[in-house]
Amino acid sequence: MHNGLTVSYPVSTPQAEIVTYVQNYVRSRGDRWGADGVNFLTSEPIFENESKAYDFLMSKVDDCYGGYAVRYYDTSSVSTTRTKVIDIQIQKTIDKKAEWVLAHSIHNLKAKHITCAKCSSRLNKSYIKGEKCPLCYADLRSKAVLERIKGFEDKIALLRKEKEEHCRPKATVMWLVWFEYNS
Repeated sequence: MHNGLTVSYPVSTPQAEIVTYVQNYVRSRGDRWGADGVNFLTSEPIFENESKAYDFLMSKVDDCYGGYAVRYYDTSSVSTTRTKVIDIQIQKTIDKKAEWVLAHSIHNLKAKHITCAKCSSRLNKSYIKGEKCPLCYADLRSKAVLERIKGFEDKIALLRKEKEEHCRPKATVMWLVWFEYNS
């Protein structure tokens, strides 16, 4: 079975040590077939966070049992009073969004039937699981509710970006290593 794994190392870790770890991991798993080295992509810019580095690595995967490594800023270890305040704001916004979603669920409507705006199907609310039309998969909530949910998501994204920008000067630069192996 084809598998992939990501591991993180500080940039100060010797590249030979990282390659040795990958080789030992591959040789101790399954049929011992997989990445025999790591291509350190130093020409790529340092990514803002681990998620963006991971997305980039996934775009590089070619199912040829390779190994790749890119650098990213690890802001998870940075803790200041400003980051704590931002974390509290993020959590409050997430909680408000959750309350809003629950309060404005289609299951809280008084009507027994709901008409889908996309396919015009008249649906019995008791047979609907979630918030989507079972026929066309369109969201059954009103535009106003969807816009408010998007507003919450935009605010959370903005706060996370503000936190990353605040933490970046103090962040540790890490290698995100992706390699493939067969088990």
